[in-house]
Amino acid sequence: DQVGEVGRLHQLAAALDRPLLMVDDLQWADPTSLRLLAALHARVPGLRLLLAYRSDEVPPDSSVAEFLRRTVGGPSVDLGPLTTSAIARLTTSPELATALDRHTDRSPLAVTEVVRELASRGAIVRDGHGRWRVAAPSVAFAVADLGARSQRRAISARAASRAAGSLARS
Repeated sequence: DQVGEVGRLHQLAAALDRPLLMVDDLQWADPTSLRLLAALHARVPGLRLLLAYRSDEVPPDSSVAEFLRRTVGGPSVDLGPLTTSAIARLTTSPELATALDRHTDRSPLAVTEVVRELASRGAIVRDGHGRWRVAAPSVAFAVADLGARSQRRAISARAASRAAGSLARS
């Protein structure tokens, strides 16, 4: 649960008794944003940076890679994909867990996008304990179909539908 993880990070920052700046998706940062982060790191005493990024999307010759080489000297943790057992804990259905495991790259983003889409279609619903259960018999096929689409296409489709909704309200 991402909300719980953010809460634990805040507790960690408080325990450190030092300011903590968390940045997600650093791989997409532009040079101006990177200069701002570097300036904050240099000018705020004791500032800790917690930077999340997809290492496979940071070319060695990019401004992000240069920023990381110059600024970050602390530990690095490669989180990798969700484990099969972590995915299984999300659902009461072995069929759904297997489909999510096989037809996504098992990143939290990919699994979340597929689950969100399945829920919006009514193919899965939450049980009384917050786990997903299958409500439609063709859920494995739907996961395979959704998993075949890239994460970026799923995100782009969501962003486009929200933008269209905003324009319609204007």
